[in-house]
This record gives sequence, structure tokens and C-alpha cells, in this order.
Amino acid sequence: MKAINIHGPSFLEGCVNVQGSKNAALPMIAATVMNGGKTVLENCPDISDTRNSVDILNSIGCKAEYEKHRLTVDSSGEIDCYIPKKLMEKLRSSFLFTGAILSRCGKVGVSFPGGCNIGARPVDIHLDAFRKLGVNVFEEECSVNCNFEKITPCDVYLKFPSVGATENIMLLCARSNGTTRILNAACEPEILDLQNMLNSMGADISGGGTPVIKINGVKKLHDTNYKIMPDRIVAATYLTSVACCGGIVELREAVAKHLSSYIALLRQCGMKIHIWNDKIIAVKSKRLSGSVIARTKPYPGFATDMQSLVM
Repeated sequence: MKAINIHGPSFLEGCVNVQGSKNAALPMIAATVMNGGKTVLENCPDISDTRNSVDILNSIGCKAEYEKHRLTVDSSGEIDCYIPKKLMEKLRSSFLFTGAILSRCGKVGVSFPGGCNIGARPVDIHLDAFRKLGVNVFEEECSVNCNFEKITPCDVYLKFPSVGATENIMLLCARSNGTTRILNAACEPEILDLQNMLNSMGADISGGGTPVIKINGVKKLHDTNYKIMPDRIVAATYLTSVACCGGIVELREAVAKHLSSYIALLRQCGMKIHIWNDKIIAVKSKRLSGSVIARTKPYPGFATDMQSLVM
């Protein structure tokens, strides 16, 4: 499609289901390699990142099938520890496979996501954490190879509450000996959802959604069936569409507390938003005020992904 033609003005009216969270699904898809068995992820969003992640799973020896928001993965076979560069470059979150494959195989080789990076690499926090945990890290211009003989449980302090680094540490240490704590961990709801998914596999992780996450390593994980949380960015996008067009829309399968800062801002602008269990009803009948200030911060602050929406 070369163009989208929009004919307006038009009020929005009706109900819409909020799809599964992309940012929760992607680390969970990586985690499916860890149990050496069968994993079913329900409410898995139908987006290119999901399908590219499925391609990675199949390329390393898993049997992955995706249909109608349901992903089924069998990782019981032999796993290849090296991900092809062309697949790594298709999505930024591909680096989450590093912690998962490293946990399963004790070694991994990947290119940096998106190809070569100029200047400071965005995965430095991940690699520094790996080194702290006893992983041997060998960096080249556009790739990295990691291996370890034994994870060294310890407290890992993150200089910035990186979501990806927090997730990679959780994936790496879920199967290990001893206790690891992540200090200054990312607090996003997707972190808690990953914790719950890993625990459904038999992991022992607590503190997800807080700055301190405790990982008691276990020797083995088992099969699981898990439903992914709703996507808060998608929900915010729907709310924004009502703010722009006017009307009344009901969002189903939405978690209002994940959107508290954005809902507060829209109410400040003059929108009426009603919350009922897993439903959000948004109403706009008159022009909104633009006299608001939004500053992006790590969760629970105002999400960077919502900055363009409010503008």
C-alpha cells in the first residue's frame, strides 16, 4: 500500500479489542528455547516482529507455528547456537535471543541488532551484565560471541533501567545455580509479564515490576501455556484516535493501570475516560485543551512511545 486516504471529519463509535503486547511477546518468544519442550503463547500479536521471531526459532532448530494469535513452539530438538545475520537485522529485539540461547546452550553467537552501530552500542548494558555474571564476551565489529562454564550469581546493578537488559538477565539466570538480583531493574508491566511466563515454566523469579528483581536459579524448566498481556501502546493509540476524531469508543481487554499517566494527561485535556474492570470507555464531544506538559521517563513515568501520540 503506497498511500492511506482518510476522509473526514468522522466520529468514532464502537468496541475494539486490544491486541497482545508486542513488548511482552518478543522476550517470551525468545524464552521458548529454554525449556527444551513445548510452549504455547496465546494472544500473540500478528505483527512482522512476531513472524520474524518465528523465523529465528525455526532457523535454530525449533519447530514453531503461528496461526490466529497462537504461537506453538517445540524446542525439544538440538538447538543451533548461532543466529543468521540477515535474521538478526530484521528486528531490534532479536538480541533477546542472546540470553535465552546462552541459558540453553552455554554459548551463543549473534550479530548486533540492526547491523553495525556507530559509537556506543545500545547493548553495552546487556554485555556488561553478562560479564558480571561470569560470561566470556568476545566483541567484533558487527557481532558478539558469548560462552560460560558456570553462571556466577551476584547482584547486578544497571546504570540505566534498561528493559532489554533486565529481560536478558532474567532469561540467562532463570536456569542457573544460586540467586541473582537485578538492581535498578526496569519496572515496565512487560517485565512482570515475562516473569509470570517464566514462572509458569518452573522458574523462581520475584520482584517483577519493581526496581529489584530476585532470580533463584532452577535446574530445569517445563512445558507451558501462557496468555500474553494486552498492549498498552496500542490501547493508548486507540485513545488518541478518539481524542483526535471525537466520539465514544470502548476498549476491551485493556489494563487501565498500565496507562495511568496517559489517561491522566487526556483527562487533563478535557476527555472523559471511564474505567470498568478490563474495559476503558473514552468519550470526546468537544475540542480539547492543549495546555499540558508531558516529559518522558522510565515506567511508571510517561512512555517515550506515547510522546508522538500526545503531540
